[in-house]
Amino acid sequence: MGMTHFVSMGQLKKNFQRRLLLGRGTLAAVLSLALPAFAAAPPSGSPRLRDLVVFPRIAAAYNYGLNLFGDRWAVSVNANGSEISGLRDNLSRQPGDAESLLKLGALLEYQNDAGEVRDCYQQAEAICRKRAAANPENGGNLDNLAEALWGQGKDEEAESLYRRATLVSSNDWQCWARLGNFLSFHQLNSVLPENFRDQPVVGQPPAREILDYRPSESALSEAEDSLREGGRCFDRAVALAPKEAQVYVQRAGYLTASNWESCLFSHWRNNGPSNPDAWLSFLSAGTIANLEKAAALDPNNSDAIALPAYFEWVQNGTEAKAGPENFDALPPESRRLILGALGRLTDCAQDPDKKAAAKAFELLGFLNWTMKDPQSAAVNFQRAILLDPSRERSWDLLLLSLQADHADIPFRAVCEARLKFNDTARNHLLLARACVAQEKWNEAQAQSQLAADADTNNATAPLFQVALALKRDLAPDDLSQIQDQLNDISGLIGRMTPGPAAWMRWRELSLDSAIFYGLENTADSQRAALGCLAQVMKYYPTDETARNILEALKGEGPLNNFESD
Repeated sequence: MGMTHFVSMGQLKKNFQRRLLLGRGTLAAVLSLALPAFAAAPPSGSPRLRDLVVFPRIAAAYNYGLNLFGDRWAVSVNANGSEISGLRDNLSRQPGDAESLLKLGALLEYQNDAGEVRDCYQQAEAICRKRAAANPENGGNLDNLAEALWGQGKDEEAESLYRRATLVSSNDWQCWARLGNFLSFHQLNSVLPENFRDQPVVGQPPAREILDYRPSESALSEAEDSLREGGRCFDRAVALAPKEAQVYVQRAGYLTASNWESCLFSHWRNNGPSNPDAWLSFLSAGTIANLEKAAALDPNNSDAIALPAYFEWVQNGTEAKAGPENFDALPPESRRLILGALGRLTDCAQDPDKKAAAKAFELLGFLNWTMKDPQSAAVNFQRAILLDPSRERSWDLLLLSLQADHADIPFRAVCEARLKFNDTARNHLLLARACVAQEKWNEAQAQSQLAADADTNNATAPLFQVALALKRDLAPDDLSQIQDQLNDISGLIGRMTPGPAAWMRWRELSLDSAIFYGLENTADSQRAALGCLAQVMKYYPTDETARNILEALKGEGPLNNFESD
């Protein structure tokens, strides 16, 4: 039997810009959902290998925080498929909608889809150039063109346009804010090591390579000057619109970037800070004060209410631990701020608009979860779902809170209820995983097949089916079928956008391929199994599952000489 030709990790790494967080800059909570623990395999065949079968991880990132979205900061931006699909549908009807192109480009940046990002910004540039030429005295037109250029790395022309916009529309606070946001990041690349440029590092300690690097004095001074000028732009924006909630959100975003960058610049100038907690200084009192001002001006905006409370909790933590040990450990002023936010969110949850009320309940649950109260979180997530069953994030967060709390609510029941409201491939797979946890193998197979039929271009469902097959006794015909499936999955992964999701699927495929070849138990298949493990351990040298599979393989045959590199 021929061996499968898999996509290599090197191929997946090619053209992939590592993203430390999301977007050009971000400060967010990212919760990952991995569901659930699996029961042991039926005790037949080669139980040691079968126990190690890897089911594909179904992750759900709940991104809540401040994100630089194009050239403006936004609260709670999730690069979710439904929003992207909606923008694409809108553009199919209105291909000249520059604002939708800019928004789609910014969303796709979060998914590392470099090719489509470039296309969006190029199309937006062409449209915005015509608008700017037709009405050169409109600062918004100039800013949109500048944003399209900045998205393509054409910083010099973008800067000229951002500056001109503040001249022709000098009383428009948004022009000043957009220039300020550009200036806060514009010079950052010039002081970073070349292979770390265009990487968002706001929100966590920088990589060791960045800390050990020393930019030139002139580059560092220019970056500091640009950052200070950005601050003056925001002073002007606030002076122009002191009653506008969004101006304070934008300044809070600027401050998160400015505080973090200032910490980095200080490190380079003074060979410090040595304390890793110093990198949390981006959560300054000024950041939270601006967000509280925004909430006061927009009292029905649940995002504006929840975000300063979340930041207040995080800033009382350390680099190693987000937040204090418990609520009582907070300083009195912090407790007052957070309790006030919880009370206002409770009020927002009484909104007659069910969708608005559901969002408030979701944010209440998120704060409960953040403050280590998963039981209250689960209750509020359920309330959000009852009001608005279409809230996919609330469903994900409910499953996450149930998993963490080992609650009495049946995990499978939640998955079944969710599927009734939203029949998607992903939700079929979540139910399939719940079935596996209960050792309902046939039901898991049926749900995974429905998922595969619903999304033929996604590698997750076929990987799930391979994992199910590997859990059982394999007849000769099964081996041939799995071999074909592995080849097909390899092709699907090879067509994925390079990034963490593709890496995760590649690892899962490689590990299950090693198990498949180990179960064949021939000399050739054993060598193929070792080859798969060698690739995984080259990039993940401490991968415990790979090590365990290697040990199990040694029990299947004479494998005495193995090097991971």
